Amino acid sequence: MKEETKLWFEKAEEDFDYAQYNLKGHRYGAATFFCQQVLEKILKAFLVENDVRPPKTHDLILLAKQTELNLSKEWLSDLRKLTQYYFLVRYPDMSQKFFAKPGIAKEVFQKTEEIYQWVKEKFGKS
Repeated sequence: MKEETKLWFEKAEEDFDYAQYNLKGHRYGAATFFCQQVLEKILKAFLVENDVRPPKTHDLILLAKQTELNLSKEWLSDLRKLTQYYFLVRYPDMSQKFFAKPGIAKEVFQKTEEIYQWVKEKFGKS
């Protein structure tokens, strides 16, 4: 694994831990934000490992398409939803309209974990 890839990979791991910590601590908005960050960073790690400079974007769909990984339509739909959490939690004018509930945060975390683990498995096969 390339050194730059390792950096992205480690940040994804760290953000996964933050997502889990915030979910357990009932900080559901923060948990959903970190879920988006996990997938953004693991997708960027995959791009770097495959000699593609990742774009400066938070759009998980764009990143997923650039990886050329064969993600299901369901997962692409999940990525579209997850992309929103980057903005909904960070910006005050949007966060006032968004209140992450426990059920939503748990579902987001489960989807994130599923996709995250799948992408990690692809590293050995890229």
